[in-house]
Amino acid sequence: MFYQDRPKITLDKSTFDNFLDVFAFGLLIVTIIYTVLNYSALPDQIPMHFNYSGDITRFDDKDMIWLFPILGIATVSGIFYLNKFPHVFNYPQKITPENAKEFYSDATRMLRFINVSISLLFSIILFEIVQVSLNNAKIISQAANYIIMSIVILMTIGPLIYAFLNLKKKKT
Repeated sequence: MFYQDRPKITLDKSTFDNFLDVFAFGLLIVTIIYTVLNYSALPDQIPMHFNYSGDITRFDDKDMIWLFPILGIATVSGIFYLNKFPHVFNYPQKITPENAKEFYSDATRMLRFINVSISLLFSIILFEIVQVSLNNAKIISQAANYIIMSIVILMTIGPLIYAFLNLKKKKT
């Protein structure tokens, strides 16, 4: 494998890194508690898909509400676990003992931000589904729709911008 010759080092997590990890999992825990507290009040059929305008395009059984917390936990836990092995990530430069700590730290920090974004995305979607299901809203709110789209866009291009700026900073 290409990464076998890379240094395997243990990174010290900063207070901010710990905060990001706790925040990502904390959002999911709050989401699960919110779901548990509202589950009995949900109708038998709940909206599970919305179009870009926020209109409901599909309904499912209310048990499907658990899909979002399960997917959120699986995704965030998977990325959290993967973060323990930064030597297997893909890097734009050769990793040496001299630059490993810097590259590994940047890569793991970027994944922590992605984890927070994923948690936030699942939390907002679930909150909106519950609110629409309980007739507190007829469609997904326009503000939530913009937030969701912004998070998706940031999750897509944010890491690329972050990596590009870090590389540019290192070359100067």
